[in-house]
Amino acid sequence: MTALQHLGTFIYRYAGGPVYEVRADSDTALHWRCLEGDDQGRAAQEVAHRVAVRPGVHFLSWVEADGLVVTQVVDFDAGTVNCVLVIPGGERLVLQGTVERVR
Repeated sequence: MTALQHLGTFIYRYAGGPVYEVRADSDTALHWRCLEGDDQGRAAQEVAHRVAVRPGVHFLSWVEADGLVVTQVVDFDAGTVNCVLVIPGGERLVLQGTVERVR
């Protein structure tokens, strides 16, 4: 893939059901919308910190308005996402899923 492979619109499908549409407009501008799951209909614009681990693999992190900390490793070549959510209060939730480019 190209150096800009992380830009565009993607569908993230996590094991267990949650599905998100994620749009990356730049290295830091990220918009997400929950399509299926407990947060269905919820959406937000985030400022993400992004590091290219190697070509095709990116590490992202952001803090949502409610204090939820999100960290992800996205492998665009393999179409996978590994995510750790740190819920306010300290509980951690580990999610794994797939990533598909839609635009």
